[in-house]
Amino acid sequence: MQDEPTASLDPAHQHHLLRAAREWVERTSGGCAVILHDLTLAARYADDGLLLAGGRVAWAGAMADLPVPVLERVFGTAFVRLDLPEEEGVVYAATGRAAASGKINCE
Repeated sequence: MQDEPTASLDPAHQHHLLRAAREWVERTSGGCAVILHDLTLAARYADDGLLLAGGRVAWAGAMADLPVPVLERVFGTAFVRLDLPEEEGVVYAATGRAAASGKINCE
């Protein structure tokens, strides 16, 4: 279990640390639970994810399938998803505009 292991690390070290964790999981057939607030890093290195809102599960599934409308509902701001070539994954970015609902869902 790692709680925000990439906090305060520069981008190169963030990727190095998460790549090492991913390689360990693949080499040992083990598992690793990592708490991240960076959705792009989570999508790049995790197979599955769990998104919490108000202490409850708002979404769970394959990180490749994380829907933008769920992010907007949970965080109350508009998001964009940029799909990168092949192995590079995706980038999630909050735009700062109000989401369609305009509020955070913490039900």
